Amino acid sequence: NRFLDFIRTEKVQDEEFDLSRLVERVAARERTNHSARIETEGVATLVRGDEDLLERAIENVVRNACQSS
Repeated sequence: NRFLDFIRTEKVQDEEFDLSRLVERVAARERTNHSARIETEGVATLVRGDEDLLERAIENVVRNACQSS
């Protein structure tokens, strides 16, 4: 279902957001869901793009990594 949500045609939002906070949010969720050791490190980084779409993509990458280890 999440994959189908990801590939649906959506209107892409172009907004500035903090990439570090997004990555930390995803990592915190996956630590809870998978009892995984996930470390994030970095400085606050402002980027422009669609925060929701990027969050889903990063979540999929992290989840796949957790499941394959």
